[in-house]
Amino acid sequence: MKLALVVSLLVMSLALNAQTLQGKVVRVVDGDTITTLDEAKVENKIRLNRIDAPEKRQAFGEVSRKHLAVCYNRHPHDPLCGSH
Repeated sequence: MKLALVVSLLVMSLALNAQTLQGKVVRVVDGDTITTLDEAKVENKIRLNRIDAPEKRQAFGEVSRKHLAVCYNRHPHDPLCGSH
């Protein structure tokens, strides 16, 4: 019981320490990873949470990367991305 409480508090504290990162997507690495460029011109590699996409060299890896790229290339009405 105590362990579950400690783990719950740890998880909640990690969520509370989340930061907002603003920038422009400059590269779609694969189906679940993007690179952004922030205001200070620093590149940030971001792995999207809860997305299980194939890596580039795996089967359908390039297809997965292209689908994610569509979402970040200002296609707000694309059925793959939903509406923004």
